[in-house]
Amino acid sequence: MNSKFWYGPISFSSLQPSPFTRLPPSSPRSSILLWFALLAAPLSGETFGPIESEDEFNRILKKAEAGDTLLVADGRHEDWSAELSIVGTAEHPIVIRPESRGGVTFTGNVHFEFMGAFITLTGFVFEECALSRDLLELNGSNHCRIESNLFKDSGGDRAIIGIKAGSKSNTITGCRFVNIAARSINLNITRKFTLAEFPLAM
Repeated sequence: MNSKFWYGPISFSSLQPSPFTRLPPSSPRSSILLWFALLAAPLSGETFGPIESEDEFNRILKKAEAGDTLLVADGRHEDWSAELSIVGTAEHPIVIRPESRGGVTFTGNVHFEFMGAFITLTGFVFEECALSRDLLELNGSNHCRIESNLFKDSGGDRAIIGIKAGSKSNTITGCRFVNIAARSINLNITRKFTLAEFPLAM
């Protein structure tokens, strides 16, 4: 008679032994291959934070690696500036996000310059920012994502997001721009282009 064992919501039934379910003893060769496979397995990265100051944020940026997550402490942070020259990978981007979604507001003279690759900035509020420089500047960056951020009640001579020459394959998605007395997104072009270089979908 079969008996049933419960582990959480999943039911496992004991079955009659079958000759096909018997595993051969492992050989030294298979053990070595398994060991190397475990060593080669990708790491998911570290989580840093909650980060409470601009100085601490810049210190952690210098050692951030692919797959790492940087958590900014909830609250209102003023006049932060940083160069994001860190490099993640397609499988393991470097993620910068608040301790809780929408829990961080940046204000004042804020400037983040993206110069690396595979960086994601998500979930922040930028409010009452003085745009003496581009708030977020994509400067030679590639495969970076600016997603699900709120920009509001800001103005000045520059843009919320500035895209410089040499930047490629970056994504801006799910962002809201509210009461911006300046350009929301500005693309800097340093040479002449032809229409053929920008095919339009009809």
